[in-house]
Amino acid sequence: MPCEPASGAVISGVPYFPSKRTNYCSEAAVQMLLAHYGRGMDQDAIHRIGWKLPQQLGILRGHFPQVTVGKANPTKIKEWVDRGIPVPLMLDYSGQEHKVLAVGYDNGDRTIIVHDPDAGPYVRVPLIDLMNAHGAVFVEPPAKGLAGMWTPFKILKAFVGGK
Repeated sequence: MPCEPASGAVISGVPYFPSKRTNYCSEAAVQMLLAHYGRGMDQDAIHRIGWKLPQQLGILRGHFPQVTVGKANPTKIKEWVDRGIPVPLMLDYSGQEHKVLAVGYDNGDRTIIVHDPDAGPYVRVPLIDLMNAHGAVFVEPPAKGLAGMWTPFKILKAFVGGK
């Protein structure tokens, strides 16, 4: 692991995928999260379903029992990381939304450690940058043994608002 925090935590083994195409940061963040739970989905397939938040939430709801969107609260992000759950973040860089996957934090230098599809794995983002973030997506991982229980139909049903 290339970045051991002085005081904090990093989730080990979270796969990193760079953006496959320009402006595919959200597709790459979703791909990394799914891959962490052993679920393969290509960025182009994710893009075909949709790159905006409602479509991406539909994808995630097809894989995870509970998906909520909230503020990019550093305390909550740290709680999720401590539980071993990566957190997709929607950052705002000069009015441009950029999605990354939080995989750790360092209390020593007051940063969240992210896999950034455009900048690389284990990038440190100052906590102050979260103040302008558009939000975060918090997922509850599936129970062990349910890893293969998702289907494309379930993803489509979640996307259109079913359960």
